[in-house]
Amino acid sequence: ESLEIIATPSKTPSTTPSKTPSRTSSQTPSKPPRKTPSKTPNNLPDGNLPAEASLTSSKGDDFLQTMYEAKPLKRPLPSSSTFVASAQSEDEAFLASILPKPTATWKPELIEEYKSSLQEDLTPGSTQKKFVIDTLTTIAQESKENHKEVLTAILSRLVETTPKNKLDVWYLIDNICKKVGGRYLVAFDAILLPLVKHQMPVSDPKLAERFERLMDTWTKVFPQKRDTARAILQADFPPPTKRPKTS
Repeated sequence: ESLEIIATPSKTPSTTPSKTPSRTSSQTPSKPPRKTPSKTPNNLPDGNLPAEASLTSSKGDDFLQTMYEAKPLKRPLPSSSTFVASAQSEDEAFLASILPKPTATWKPELIEEYKSSLQEDLTPGSTQKKFVIDTLTTIAQESKENHKEVLTAILSRLVETTPKNKLDVWYLIDNICKKVGGRYLVAFDAILLPLVKHQMPVSDPKLAERFERLMDTWTKVFPQKRDTARAILQADFPPPTKRPKTS
Protein backbone atom coordinates (compact mmCIF):
# COMPACT_ATOMS: atom_id res chain seq x y z
CA GLU A 1 0.00 0.00 0.00
CA SER A 2 1.22 3.47 -0.76
CA LEU A 3 1.41 5.92 2.06
CA GLU A 4 -0.09 9.35 1.47
CA ILE A 5 2.10 12.09 2.88
CA ILE A 6 0.27 15.23 3.96
CA ALA A 7 2.52 18.32 3.98
CA THR A 8 1.92 20.77 6.78
CA PRO A 9 2.58 24.46 6.02
CA SER A 10 5.54 26.00 7.88
CA LYS A 11 4.83 28.81 10.33
CA THR A 12 5.81 32.29 9.12
CA PRO A 13 7.96 34.06 11.69
CA SER A 14 6.42 37.13 13.32
CA THR A 15 7.62 40.47 11.99
CA THR A 16 7.06 42.17 15.35
CA PRO A 17 10.45 42.83 17.04
CA SER A 18 10.90 41.48 20.50
CA LYS A 19 10.69 43.87 23.35
CA THR A 20 14.11 43.04 24.74
CA PRO A 21 16.78 42.95 22.08
CA SER A 22 19.35 40.29 22.41
CA ARG A 23 22.77 41.38 23.69
CA THR A 24 25.99 40.06 22.40
CA SER A 25 29.08 39.75 24.47
CA SER A 26 30.95 42.25 22.25
CA GLN A 27 28.42 45.09 22.62
CA THR A 28 28.50 47.48 25.63
CA PRO A 29 25.77 49.92 26.57
CA SER A 30 26.50 53.47 25.38
CA LYS A 31 27.00 56.12 28.09
CA PRO A 32 25.34 59.52 27.93
CA PRO A 33 27.66 62.36 26.79
CA ARG A 34 29.48 64.09 29.62
CA LYS A 35 28.68 67.70 30.11
CA THR A 36 31.64 70.04 30.01
CA PRO A 37 31.42 72.75 32.68
CA SER A 38 31.53 76.32 31.47
CA LYS A 39 34.81 78.13 31.90
CA THR A 40 35.34 80.01 35.11
CA PRO A 41 36.11 83.75 34.78
CA ASN A 42 39.77 84.63 35.05
CA ASN A 43 39.25 86.55 38.25
CA LEU A 44 37.37 83.72 39.97
CA PRO A 45 39.58 81.29 41.93
CA ASP A 46 38.55 77.65 41.95
CA GLY A 47 36.47 76.58 44.89
CA ASN A 48 35.04 80.00 45.73
CA LEU A 49 31.51 79.18 44.64
CA PRO A 50 29.02 77.81 47.14
CA ALA A 51 27.99 74.19 46.69
CA GLU A 52 24.48 75.03 45.56
CA ALA A 53 25.72 77.28 42.74
CA SER A 54 26.66 74.98 39.86
CA LEU A 55 28.54 76.51 36.93
CA THR A 56 26.49 74.47 34.48
CA SER A 57 23.14 75.44 35.93
CA SER A 58 21.16 78.58 35.31
CA LYS A 59 21.27 79.22 39.02
CA GLY A 60 25.06 79.22 38.91
CA ASP A 61 25.09 81.62 35.96
CA ASP A 62 22.81 84.00 37.83
CA PHE A 63 25.11 83.79 40.83
CA LEU A 64 28.20 84.65 38.75
CA GLN A 65 26.46 87.52 37.07
CA THR A 66 25.38 88.94 40.42
CA MET A 67 28.76 88.34 42.04
CA TYR A 68 30.88 89.95 39.33
CA GLU A 69 28.53 92.63 38.12
CA ALA A 70 30.15 96.07 38.34
CA LYS A 71 28.38 98.10 40.95
CA PRO A 72 28.70 101.89 40.95
CA LEU A 73 30.31 103.51 43.98
CA LYS A 74 28.05 105.40 46.29
CA ARG A 75 30.51 108.32 46.17
CA PRO A 76 32.77 108.38 43.08
CA LEU A 77 36.45 109.03 43.74
CA PRO A 78 37.63 112.45 42.51
CA SER A 79 39.89 112.42 39.49
CA SER A 80 43.34 113.97 39.40
CA SER A 81 41.93 116.94 37.48
CA THR A 82 39.56 117.54 40.39
CA PHE A 83 42.48 117.80 42.80
CA VAL A 84 44.30 120.17 40.47
CA ALA A 85 41.21 122.35 40.06
CA SER A 86 40.73 122.39 43.83
CA ALA A 87 44.34 123.47 44.42
CA GLN A 88 44.04 126.16 41.78
CA SER A 89 40.86 127.53 43.31
CA GLU A 90 42.55 127.68 46.73
CA ASP A 91 45.54 129.53 45.27
CA GLU A 92 43.27 131.95 43.47
CA ALA A 93 41.31 132.63 46.64
CA PHE A 94 44.52 133.20 48.61
CA LEU A 95 45.96 135.46 45.91
CA ALA A 96 42.79 137.55 45.84
CA SER A 97 43.04 138.04 49.60
CA ILE A 98 46.58 139.51 49.50
CA LEU A 99 46.69 141.46 46.23
CA PRO A 100 46.56 145.26 46.51
CA LYS A 101 43.53 147.04 45.15
CA PRO A 102 43.93 149.00 41.89
CA THR A 103 44.40 152.75 42.20
CA ALA A 104 43.52 155.69 39.95
CA THR A 105 47.03 155.58 38.44
CA TRP A 106 46.97 151.83 37.90
CA LYS A 107 49.22 150.58 35.06
CA PRO A 108 48.26 147.09 33.87
CA GLU A 109 51.04 147.15 31.27
CA LEU A 110 53.65 147.41 34.05
CA ILE A 111 52.22 144.26 35.65
CA GLU A 112 52.41 142.35 32.37
CA GLU A 113 55.97 143.49 31.58
CA TYR A 114 57.30 142.71 35.04
CA LYS A 115 55.54 139.36 35.20
CA SER A 116 56.81 138.48 31.73
CA SER A 117 60.39 139.11 32.90
CA LEU A 118 59.78 136.85 35.88
CA GLN A 119 58.44 134.06 33.68
CA GLU A 120 61.13 134.26 31.01
CA ASP A 121 64.26 135.27 32.93
CA LEU A 122 63.89 134.11 36.53
CA THR A 123 63.49 130.37 35.99
CA PRO A 124 64.96 127.34 37.78
CA GLY A 125 67.25 126.70 34.81
CA SER A 126 68.58 130.25 34.60
CA THR A 127 72.36 130.53 34.84
CA GLN A 128 72.35 134.25 35.71
CA LYS A 129 69.84 134.43 38.54
CA LYS A 130 71.78 137.04 40.52
CA PHE A 131 71.94 139.34 37.52
CA VAL A 132 68.22 138.86 36.82
CA ILE A 133 67.29 139.52 40.45
CA ASP A 134 69.41 142.67 40.55
CA THR A 135 67.82 143.89 37.29
CA LEU A 136 64.28 143.26 38.54
CA THR A 137 65.18 145.00 41.81
CA THR A 138 66.33 148.05 39.86
CA ILE A 139 63.06 148.12 37.92
CA ALA A 140 61.16 147.92 41.21
CA GLN A 141 63.16 150.84 42.56
CA GLU A 142 62.41 152.92 39.48
CA SER A 143 58.70 152.10 39.82
CA LYS A 144 58.18 153.18 43.44
CA GLU A 145 55.17 155.26 42.49
CA ASN A 146 53.57 152.14 41.07
CA HIS A 147 54.87 149.70 43.64
CA LYS A 148 51.46 148.01 43.88
CA GLU A 149 51.69 146.89 40.27
CA VAL A 150 55.16 145.41 40.88
CA LEU A 151 53.85 143.77 44.03
CA THR A 152 50.94 142.28 42.07
CA ALA A 153 53.25 140.83 39.44
CA ILE A 154 55.57 139.28 42.05
CA LEU A 155 52.77 137.78 44.15
CA SER A 156 50.98 136.39 41.10
CA ARG A 157 54.16 134.70 39.92
CA LEU A 158 54.92 133.32 43.39
CA VAL A 159 51.51 131.68 43.66
CA GLU A 160 51.32 130.18 40.18
CA THR A 161 54.89 128.98 39.65
CA THR A 162 56.44 125.61 40.52
CA PRO A 163 57.68 124.88 44.07
CA LYS A 164 61.29 124.92 42.90
CA ASN A 165 60.89 128.34 41.32
CA LYS A 166 59.15 129.77 44.40
CA LEU A 167 62.51 130.01 46.16
CA ASP A 168 63.86 132.18 43.32
CA VAL A 169 60.91 134.55 43.74
CA TRP A 170 61.53 134.65 47.49
CA TYR A 171 65.14 135.69 46.79
CA LEU A 172 63.76 138.57 44.71
CA ILE A 173 61.38 139.64 47.49
CA ASP A 174 64.27 139.51 49.96
CA ASN A 175 66.49 141.59 47.68
CA ILE A 176 63.84 144.26 47.07
CA CYS A 177 63.01 144.59 50.77
CA LYS A 178 66.71 144.92 51.71
CA LYS A 179 67.90 147.22 48.90
CA VAL A 180 64.79 149.28 48.12
CA GLY A 181 62.73 148.98 51.30
CA GLY A 182 60.21 151.78 51.80
CA ARG A 183 56.77 150.96 50.44
CA TYR A 184 57.82 147.50 49.36
CA LEU A 185 59.03 146.61 52.84
CA VAL A 186 55.81 147.87 54.42
CA ALA A 187 53.68 145.96 51.90
CA PHE A 188 55.54 142.65 52.25
CA ASP A 189 55.72 142.94 56.02
CA ALA A 190 51.92 143.19 56.19
CA ILE A 191 51.43 139.86 54.40
CA LEU A 192 54.64 138.05 55.33
CA LEU A 193 53.26 135.37 57.68
CA PRO A 194 50.33 134.20 55.51
CA LEU A 195 52.66 134.34 52.50
CA VAL A 196 55.17 132.09 54.23
CA LYS A 197 52.45 129.71 55.36
CA HIS A 198 50.82 129.29 51.93
CA GLN A 199 53.76 129.74 49.57
CA MET A 200 56.72 128.00 51.17
CA PRO A 201 59.02 126.09 48.78
CA VAL A 202 58.59 122.90 50.79
CA SER A 203 58.29 120.29 48.05
CA ASP A 204 61.89 119.31 48.74
CA PRO A 205 63.65 119.28 52.15
CA LYS A 206 66.70 120.85 50.53
CA LEU A 207 64.62 123.78 49.29
CA ALA A 208 63.10 124.17 52.75
CA GLU A 209 66.59 124.23 54.26
CA ARG A 210 67.71 126.96 51.86
CA PHE A 211 64.55 128.92 52.61
CA GLU A 212 65.28 128.71 56.33
CA ARG A 213 68.79 130.03 55.74
CA LEU A 214 67.23 132.96 53.88
CA MET A 215 64.98 133.63 56.87
CA ASP A 216 68.03 133.81 59.11
CA THR A 217 69.02 137.04 57.29
CA TRP A 218 65.74 138.79 58.13
CA THR A 219 66.93 140.20 61.43
CA LYS A 220 66.78 143.76 60.11
CA VAL A 221 64.01 143.63 57.47
CA PHE A 222 61.49 141.54 59.42
CA PRO A 223 62.84 141.50 62.99
CA GLN A 224 59.47 140.98 64.69
CA LYS A 225 58.21 138.27 62.35
CA ARG A 226 61.31 136.29 61.51
CA ASP A 227 61.03 133.84 64.40
CA THR A 228 57.32 133.26 63.75
CA ALA A 229 58.02 132.66 60.07
CA ARG A 230 60.69 130.10 60.96
CA ALA A 231 58.31 128.37 63.35
CA ILE A 232 55.76 128.04 60.52
CA LEU A 233 58.38 126.43 58.30
CA GLN A 234 59.68 124.10 61.01
CA ALA A 235 56.16 122.90 61.76
CA ASP A 236 56.23 121.16 58.37
CA PHE A 237 59.98 120.52 58.19
CA PRO A 238 61.50 120.16 61.66
CA PRO A 239 65.28 120.54 61.75
CA PRO A 240 67.17 117.26 61.62
CA THR A 241 68.33 115.84 64.94
CA LYS A 242 72.10 115.98 65.28
CA ARG A 243 73.75 112.76 66.34
CA PRO A 244 75.90 113.00 69.47
CA LYS A 245 79.60 112.75 68.85
CA THR A 246 81.13 109.50 69.90
CA SER A 247 84.48 109.58 71.59
